[in-house]
Amino acid sequence: MDRLTHKELRDISERLYNPADMLQVMQNFLNTGGDTRMRLYLSGRGDYVGPNERPLYDWHPTLQQCLMRGFIVPAIKVLADEPHPDERNYGTVQMCKEILPITEKYSLPFV
Repeated sequence: MDRLTHKELRDISERLYNPADMLQVMQNFLNTGGDTRMRLYLSGRGDYVGPNERPLYDWHPTLQQCLMRGFIVPAIKVLADEPHPDERNYGTVQMCKEILPITEKYSLPFV
């Protein structure tokens, strides 16, 4: 798989500055990437990862903070508030309800 150049990444990020556009891109990526492929990639066993790469471990702390504070914690809050989850998402909603007090008690992330 070819890697994007720094300029290409910068051009994409400038077009996705609007939060709604960025969330749509993330949703599209997750919906087409599939859960198994994402888990394999993050664990370093996917076909996107070279032999010496460590996904997420080498992220800049600011990126981790932005992702946690700007996306993951708000997503946990929204999912924890889901009044009638379907059977497929029931476990996710329950987990978010249990995690939510932790996100309110501590300042995330632990970077």
